[in-house]
Amino acid sequence: MLTDEQRLAKLVRAEQLLKNTEHGYTPEARRWKQAMALIDEVEASLERPPTPPVPALGPVKPGGKTVMLHQLTHNTDGFTGVWPAFDDTNVSVGTSVLAPEACKVIDHTGSDGGVGFKVRGASGIIHLFLHCASRPPMSASFVKGAKLSSVARITATQGGPHIHYALDTRPLIKKWLKYGRDGNGPDYTYGSPTVGVQLHAAMGV
Repeated sequence: MLTDEQRLAKLVRAEQLLKNTEHGYTPEARRWKQAMALIDEVEASLERPPTPPVPALGPVKPGGKTVMLHQLTHNTDGFTGVWPAFDDTNVSVGTSVLAPEACKVIDHTGSDGGVGFKVRGASGIIHLFLHCASRPPMSASFVKGAKLSSVARITATQGGPHIHYALDTRPLIKKWLKYGRDGNGPDYTYGSPTVGVQLHAAMGV
């Protein structure tokens, strides 16, 4: 990676070479070749990889609001890392659990009540679902909005029927999202920006 000073020096040198040419643009002429090589090097150093689009994550239940509009309220116990999550409790046994983006099943994991699984989205985000009635087959692929599973029958002491949804955004933005009132808790509190606001801020969009 060139510094700004190095870029300027190369452009000044290219300018000097071009001013000393005796004829018009001649691609094979020595000074033109040297000058154009310097300019090409500066141009290459200014190129930036394209910024990936902010994923438009959809809802995790029929008629629900998109993941982007949810605040994350707690972390997910029993998993390495943070896994910030929200619980969608306005569901009943058998309610469909939907893919928030095109995804592929990458893991079958446990759940205290029902079963759990992880999918990797087209954005790179890993989505975790707990308290489901069944697990989709390993390596199965789904389009956005497709049914992944349904809500399991769990006891009131386990929270009653609900979708526990968590996400690992590190593959996309290199960090976990904030949750709860202070950004890292306390659990089951509100106050952190929505998923969409956090993703847009992290991706500079």
